[in-house]
Amino acid sequence: MKKLVSMALACILIVPASALAQQAVKPVPAAAPAAAPMDADSNERVTLATRMIELTPPRQTVDIVIGQIANAAPPEQRASLRQKMTDAFDYKAFQAFVINEMAQTFTVAELKKMIEYHSSPEAASIASKMRGYETRLQPQMTKMIDVALMVARTGGTPDKGAPPAVVPPVTSAPASAPQAPSTAQPAR
Repeated sequence: MKKLVSMALACILIVPASALAQQAVKPVPAAAPAAAPMDADSNERVTLATRMIELTPPRQTVDIVIGQIANAAPPEQRASLRQKMTDAFDYKAFQAFVINEMAQTFTVAELKKMIEYHSSPEAASIASKMRGYETRLQPQMTKMIDVALMVARTGGTPDKGAPPAVVPPVTSAPASAPQAPSTAQPAR
């Protein structure tokens, strides 16, 4: 069953990636994002959304996804595929789209809270740990999804009382957040 899920994911990721690697890639112009309806605080929301993407650049997320897709390709095609996809992706258009969507979705108060949070040293620490955390979750989630898929297909009953697969005990306290550089002025 695990092989079936892995093969399905590989087909989804590798087939389009391999096809892209074998063709000359021409950037596709992105459609202009729809303008947010103008109201009393539209300009402020756009300004705050712009600040948010300075703190959490969408390019980082896109590059991670491109890397994941490239890593699913055969090893000899990975670097080339990653480069072609990076060259073809219109980062500026996507950034404009993200700003517009944020400005349309969130209120001024929500954007200010997001900026406050993402400006904190704790947020930087969380972001630096999140990928490793998610990577460690994925194998267990895949095993459990495989079981759920098997139960769904066979009509069996999940054994919810069974102990989870090997769960290592917590052996140390979480790493502390990195200290932000001091902005205090020296005493004179």
